[in-house]
Amino acid sequence: MSNELLFIGGFLVFIVLILALDLGLFSKKDHVISLKQAGIMSFIMVMLALGFYFLLILEGHQLHGIHDYAKLEQIVKAHKHAITLIPGHFEESLQIYRQNLGIEFLTGYVIEYALSVDNIFVIVLIFSAFAVPEKYYHRVLFWGI
Repeated sequence: MSNELLFIGGFLVFIVLILALDLGLFSKKDHVISLKQAGIMSFIMVMLALGFYFLLILEGHQLHGIHDYAKLEQIVKAHKHAITLIPGHFEESLQIYRQNLGIEFLTGYVIEYALSVDNIFVIVLIFSAFAVPEKYYHRVLFWGI
């Protein structure tokens, strides 16, 4: 089985696990989520993202099964990475590739996180317009948005 399929399968299992924890363990009853609880959950999610960043920095080449310079060159060309490899220097080129993967992920994560802030204002307006009680915010957010 290819590394890409294993990665996607593992990623999907991880997402289902996080959703199960969020819906099962942390949301057994409808309640108002405190600022402390929201902060802790946000911190955990940011730490998971940073953990994935470091995984890419250290082992990102495993995603595509890169074990030689030719395969690295093929992957960089196929995925249009904007990096310059060093011919004849596999380890240095691999390091550049892994750092690029990490930076691409971290850049996308920070942009998405920043863009999610404006959604908060829209959600508050929707909840206010429909007079949704605070204790149901989590349920409405999960199932409705």
